[in-house]
Amino acid sequence: MPKLFHCLALTAALQIIGPVGLAVAEEPHPVLRIVYFIPTDRQPEPDYRDRLERVLAEVRRFYREGMERQGHGPLTFELDRDDAKALRVFEVRGKEPMRAYGRNAGGKVRDEVKAALAQQGIDIDRETVILFQLLLTWQGDRAIEIGPFVGGGDAAGGTAWVYDDAKLDTRLLSSKLPGGYYGGPCSLGQFNTHYIGGIAHELGHALPLGMRFAWASNGKASSLAMACKTATTVRSRSSSKATAKSFFAHRAFLIMNCVSRRST
Repeated sequence: MPKLFHCLALTAALQIIGPVGLAVAEEPHPVLRIVYFIPTDRQPEPDYRDRLERVLAEVRRFYREGMERQGHGPLTFELDRDDAKALRVFEVRGKEPMRAYGRNAGGKVRDEVKAALAQQGIDIDRETVILFQLLLTWQGDRAIEIGPFVGGGDAAGGTAWVYDDAKLDTRLLSSKLPGGYYGGPCSLGQFNTHYIGGIAHELGHALPLGMRFAWASNGKASSLAMACKTATTVRSRSSSKATAKSFFAHRAFLIMNCVSRRST
């Protein structure tokens, strides 16, 4: 299992039995839970499962390559999958129309998601969850952000609130065609660079980076300073010269410190 997510999901991954010096038993591997939030006046976007699979694969790659560049090995997170290895996505139907979930409605969205997943035996207070919300809309050629786009978490788990849109697709990262919007008209490639970069950023808050966690390793107790710093670069496919370009631009990527320990 990738070590990064094992480190970041301590409470889901470890159960310490008795005092230090006895045994450490692992629970089932922690995974990133994926939720698709649908207000009453919206319908799922076409082929959203395949698109989100591609988007999350790109974010996993970004984390893995960033960790490796910093000298910590190809560390990344795992996705929730069913027995057939397909991406597991929990569809949650909202109780209200889209505009009832404004920019500050993160708690409202999360409460509805929490109640829905509890019926399936999942406590999102002890999970890391990404909520793809249908809370981005279009007025002509202009994209309007309705709902929250944010992330946060603690040692028990975390939540990232992000958007889905029919134009959100890694296959469009290299596109110079018009049709995107982010603060103004832009190409589809720029639209995806901004929003996929934003997904990676908010997920970083949800994991959460910048906090300390215990991790049962097979080696001696050690300290890892995992620094994915501001403006970590990725290979941008939207440039004809394929120059390195930041996913984040003005978005700072946090420093995380993980403490590795083993009971003896």
